[in-house]
Amino acid sequence: MFDFFKKKKDPVEESGKLEMNKEMFLSTMKVITDYTQRDVIKIELSNDECSIFDSKFGGLPYLGVDDEVPLSTDNKQLRLLGQINFADLPMNSYQLEAGLLQFWAMDNDLYGLDFENMISQAESRVIYYSSIDCI
Repeated sequence: MFDFFKKKKDPVEESGKLEMNKEMFLSTMKVITDYTQRDVIKIELSNDECSIFDSKFGGLPYLGVDDEVPLSTDNKQLRLLGQINFADLPMNSYQLEAGLLQFWAMDNDLYGLDFENMISQAESRVIYYSSIDCI
């Protein structure tokens, strides 16, 4: 009858669930957002003509004076998936200021992916040129 002297059960112990109010939720979300938030660069595509020095998806790649198109282990040419010229990008906290980064892969349904060895570069490559040779 008079149970106000009786110890109340902890809602977490009773249900196994933590009651979260709006302030707790917002505080938790802020911690998660602050920890995981990263700079991003928005890519906008256009139909403009690209040179071999431009950032692009596919097309004719930049190759250094003495370089050749990368080959797979069975001597098949890889295809350019894309290249990023860092001079084309706005400044941000994690990028290099100069150079060209290229992504190459086989032109098959797996794009060079090897499920047995996920870091294999037998049928894919990532190549970085720290400087670009202009002839």
